[in-house]
Amino acid sequence: MTATGIGGIIEGRHHVEWPAHDTGGFPMLHYSTCSIPDCASPHRAKGLCNRHYLQEWSKRHPRPVRPPRTDIERFMSKMPALVNENECWIWGGAKTNGYGRFTVDGRLLMAYRWFYEYTIGPIPDGLVIDHLCNNPPCVNTRHLKPCTQRENVLRSESLTAKLATRTHCPAGHSYDSENTYTSKTGARACRECSRTRTRAWRAKLKEVQYP
Repeated sequence: MTATGIGGIIEGRHHVEWPAHDTGGFPMLHYSTCSIPDCASPHRAKGLCNRHYLQEWSKRHPRPVRPPRTDIERFMSKMPALVNENECWIWGGAKTNGYGRFTVDGRLLMAYRWFYEYTIGPIPDGLVIDHLCNNPPCVNTRHLKPCTQRENVLRSESLTAKLATRTHCPAGHSYDSENTYTSKTGARACRECSRTRTRAWRAKLKEVQYP
């Protein structure tokens, strides 16, 4: 199919233009669309559209195949050069609540726990890893120590740890073995304060019943 246009002839996908300068009598061929059959995308270069041009370029310039990185190589890539004054190794990857996260075999793990088991060994059953530096993103194994959950909580700066260091109740009664018991919520409670509240409640109840 041939159609005539101003300044040249359009034959199918090709636009034939007659140059103004002398080319030996041969017309200059310009592609308007891709030369690949059934592809109507605009022409980019060498008779091909952008997609087919990149495909041909990729075939001629293949990328080098890199071997997959090991877990420790991926881990070390997240280790920054920054070390604070306490020699903490601050995790440079993803974090949750300040603690580093590391993915291994599709599982999201604690970065410091994985690194401790990789460099030192398995964590004993029933124990957790405590940060001696109290710095959650730190993965320096010299700052990590296995301990019980209770020891970990008491060494932290949480409200539970602060309450556990108290030796007397707010009323000034001693938290000794005779005056201390465990409440239903699992917290320490003062027996003397409990007796005082009970006496006050009974006195108020009598006033209501016998005005």
